[in-house]
Parts: sequence; structure tokens; C-alpha cells
Amino acid sequence: LAQQGRDPDSMVRESCAITCRVAPSFLRVGHVDLFARRAGSKNATELQKQQLEKIVQHAIDREYSDTCSSGDLRERSLSMMHQFAERLAALTAGWIRVGF
Repeated sequence: LAQQGRDPDSMVRESCAITCRVAPSFLRVGHVDLFARRAGSKNATELQKQQLEKIVQHAIDREYSDTCSSGDLRERSLSMMHQFAERLAALTAGWIRVGF
């Protein structure tokens, strides 16, 4: 913008925009949900159930390793879900606070 002689700190009305999402991980809630739906169906295979366990374990190791380190996978999964709910509530409150 500076090269074009425009002030980069001033708001410019555009007809379209590109939004870039920056996050430390590409893992999303929808990924776990997808595997859970597959593994939870009445025709679920052993492979689908193993895949669900692996993605949940990955999510715990990647995002919640400092707080979900003890217990079996079920206990750690429940702990992760409680912590996730708290994080999501704080994030949503922040969005509402700024009018998003």
C-alpha cells in the first residue's frame, strides 16, 4: 500500500477480501467429529474405531498434553472435552465482546 501512495493504516472499502486463519495446528473439531461419526455407526469397522482412537490421542498429545496425561483414553478424552468447552466459551465471549 505504501508503494501505491496509500496509507496502510487507513480503512479502505473493498468489494471482496481474503481471510487468513492462523493457528498452531490444522486439527479442528470437525476432524474428530468426522471420525467419531464413522466409528459410531452401526456398520463401523475395527479400522474406523482405531482411527478415532488415534485422532483423539493425537489431539490430546498435540493440544492438551500438559493437562490430560493420566488415566485411560476415555478419561483423558473427557478431560480434553471439558477443557475444550472452556476454551471455546472464552473464545466465543471474546468474539461477542468485539462484535464479531
